[in-house]
Parts: sequence; C-alpha cells; structure tokens
Amino acid sequence: MALWDESACGSEAHRREAIARGIRYRVNRRPRYAHPLSAAQRRLNRLRSATRARGEHAFQVVKHLWGFTKVRYRGLAKNTARLFTAFALANLYLLRRRLLSPQGTCAW
Repeated sequence: MALWDESACGSEAHRREAIARGIRYRVNRRPRYAHPLSAAQRRLNRLRSATRARGEHAFQVVKHLWGFTKVRYRGLAKNTARLFTAFALANLYLLRRRLLSPQGTCAW
C-alpha cells in the first residue's frame, strides 16, 4: 500500500508513522527555511506529482467540466451508480484523442 499526497499534507511525524505501519510514503517533500531541496529531491517530487496527476485528472473532469461538485442524496445505490458512471465517462473523455484515429473514425 502507498500514500500519495501533496507536500502541504505531509509532516515528519506522519511519515515515520506511515513507514512504521508498512505504508510506502509517497508525499512530496517540502523545502525548509534553512534547508532547500536538493536536485534529487526536486526530481523525486516531480515524479511523484506526475504520478498523482494521472489519478486526479478524472476528478477535474467530473467536478469542473461536468459540475459534479455537490450531489443531491438519492440513496446510496443511485449515488454510487451515478458516480461510477461519471468516472467511467471521465476516463473515456480523457482518452478521446487516443480512441479516435486522425480521420475522425474509430481506431478499432
């Protein structure tokens, strides 16, 4: 299991606790006032951010493009089905250029 998050959510105590529980800690490092990040740490932060962004793009599509920020409660089953459908469509939306050939027809 791994924990991915941005640097604002991480702390040294939190990192030690996660490692003690066997969780891979993949939270970006923060520069300190007297200790700026090294080139290796900046590169590692960039790799972690790129990995995290792949998962967060679907949330961006669902929330901002389709306005799914507030949900009316219609029951757990209906809300869950709507959410799963929204994320399935968001994944298709994010892959739309790969799914279509340059002529505008399906690539299959």
